[in-house]
Order: sequence, then C-alpha cells, then structure tokens
Amino acid sequence: MVNDFVSEQIRNHGLYGDMQVLVAATKKVKAEGRELGMMLDCGANIGLYTMLAHSLGYPKIVSVEASDINFARLQENVMLN
Repeated sequence: MVNDFVSEQIRNHGLYGDMQVLVAATKKVKAEGRELGMMLDCGANIGLYTMLAHSLGYPKIVSVEASDINFARLQENVMLN
C-alpha cells in the first residue's frame, strides 16, 4: 500500500516532504496499475509540489496556502503552467 511505502521511506531514510517520496509513491501506484487520486498540497507556498504533482499526472490537485503573498504567487504559477 502506498501509505505504508511512504511511511517506510520516512522511517528508513528520514525523508519527509521530499520530492523523491512523491515521485516514488506515484511510480508505485502506477506500477500497481492503479489510478492516481487527488493530491493535497497543504502549506503549498508558491506551488513547487503542486507543479510536480501536475507533471506526474495527478488528475486533481488541491493546494492550500495561508500567506496572501505566497498564494498570489501560487496562483501565478498555476496559470503559467
């Protein structure tokens, strides 16, 4: 299961919030023949993980950012990409 995979990566390698965890989990889901679901990017900042999720093929991405300045940049990045 993907949740177990991510937990294992965090436990064994100290990866948390690392892009490689998202990439590896996405590859695992695809390799298992399952469809990608929604990606939730909490504390999205300017949207780095949001853009990565988009490039990986996530069909629905929800990005949450509390800072007005960062949210404006997040919106710009979404519009540009």
